[in-house]
Amino acid sequence: MDMLNPQFEEIGKEFVNHYFQLFNTGRNELAALYKDISMMSFENDQCRGTSQIIERLNKLPPTVVHKCLSLDIQPTPNNGILILVCGDIIIEENKPIKFVRSFHLFPLPSGGYFSNFFFTITPLKFV
Repeated sequence: MDMLNPQFEEIGKEFVNHYFQLFNTGRNELAALYKDISMMSFENDQCRGTSQIIERLNKLPPTVVHKCLSLDIQPTPNNGILILVCGDIIIEENKPIKFVRSFHLFPLPSGGYFSNFFFTITPLKFV
């Protein structure tokens, strides 16, 4: 039987907070959260591996503020954690726009990494 992480919710919340803190203060430090097998989809761009992901994230405007409006976390087999974040993103003091991010996290003794990561900016309003 596959192992489910009993602390999935606590770990997921901590990682999301850590991720957004690094995103806002030093995106290059996010490299520690990815591996060469990690994948990211942002709008129509597909990135694989730490260097491609960080390169793509660094193309985003430097001043970005995230406001999380909802956070859903579920355990997945092999101690994985699936995270869905919906909220507002403010880019360079413009009006907030909606975003959706999903992360598939695999905790490791030395921390953890994201195997898959989706990021979408949407003009839709959340219900």
